[in-house]
Amino acid sequence: MRRALLPLLLLAAGPAAAEIVVTLEPGGGRLTVENASACDAGPFEFIFDLRLAGRGARFAAQEARAPFSVEEGAGFVAAAAHSGSDGKVLTLALNDLPAGARLAVALDMVDRRGARPADLSGAVAAVAFRHERTDAALGAEGVARLRGFGCLG
Repeated sequence: MRRALLPLLLLAAGPAAAEIVVTLEPGGGRLTVENASACDAGPFEFIFDLRLAGRGARFAAQEARAPFSVEEGAGFVAAAAHSGSDGKVLTLALNDLPAGARLAVALDMVDRRGARPADLSGAVAAVAFRHERTDAALGAEGVARLRGFGCLG
């Protein structure tokens, strides 16, 4: 009887799920994306969306340069896109993000007055993995936890 239950319990558990922790430092100048799970994750897209953020925050893109720069973990980034000078969405395609690894991105953002936004509550972090997408709004402390998509291997 015990032997019969073990395969059923293993099937019910399903594959391991990754957990990505996104932290926006106070003042909004630096965003970190960390794989807090025990497994490698990827490839996936990381999306940072300001459309619901307070005070009209947007990325301060200019024609000659992007509104962000990768400070740590550049080798994980396969491609990047932002939605132009009035942009409110930044997408980073990541090759992978091993367990415990971190990506840090410096962000150039402004509000309606052209100043660095003081309030980014409502900004949304998301991970798109295959046909799944997980979204979480940044809380008042600037942290979002994204769970539920699969691990590599």
